[in-house]
Amino acid sequence: MKREHLKKGLFLLIGLMTIYCFMKLIYSLSAQTGRESGSLSNSLYLFLSQFEFLNNFLRQWDQFVIKVLYKLNLEELYPFIFSTYSNWSFIIRKWAHFGIYMILGILSMGVFTYAFNFYKAFLITFYCGSLFAFTDEIHQLFVEGRTGQISDFEIDVLGLVTGMTFCLFIFVIVNLIQFINKHLSNNNSKQQYSKEKPIIERTPFTLDD
Repeated sequence: MKREHLKKGLFLLIGLMTIYCFMKLIYSLSAQTGRESGSLSNSLYLFLSQFEFLNNFLRQWDQFVIKVLYKLNLEELYPFIFSTYSNWSFIIRKWAHFGIYMILGILSMGVFTYAFNFYKAFLITFYCGSLFAFTDEIHQLFVEGRTGQISDFEIDVLGLVTGMTFCLFIFVIVNLIQFINKHLSNNNSKQQYSKEKPIIERTPFTLDD
C-alpha cells in the first residue's frame, strides 16, 4: 500500500512539474518583444515554406475561400481567415495559440484525472487553464510591441477545450472497451459454470415407493 501511494505521489509530482514547465514556456513566449516574436514566426514561415505540398494545399484552400466568400458577399472577411495563403504570419501566430493550449489541456487532464477523477480534472483544467490564458494576455499588455487581445484569449480557450474534448473522447472509448470486456467476461463465466454444473439424475417415482 505504501509503495502504491509513493508511486502515485511521484507520478503526480512529475506531472505537475511538466505542466509548470509548459506554462513557463508559454509565459516566456509571451514575454518576447514584438520584434522577437515576429522573428520567430518568420523563421517558422521559412521552414514551412520549404514544403511544396503545403504551399500547393494553401493555394488551393485560398481559391476555395475566395469563391465561398464571393458567393456569400463577404469578401471583406478574407484577410481574417486563418488559413489564407497570403497571411502566413497571422496563420502561424493563431495556430500557435490554439496548439499550445490544446497540449496544455491534454497534459492537465491526464495529470489531474490520475490525481482525482475525470470530472474534477475537467473542472480544474478548464478554470485554471482559462485563468492562465487570461493572465497571459494581460501580461502581453506590458511587453514592448505586444498586445493582449480578446480574440487570442478566445483561441487559447478553444484550444484548451479541444484538448479536453480529445481526453473526453479517449475516456469514453476506454470505459466502453472496459464495459464490453467485463460483459463478455461475465457471460463466459456463466457459460462455463453452466457446463461444469453437475446434472442430478432423478429416479422415476413408482407406487412401490
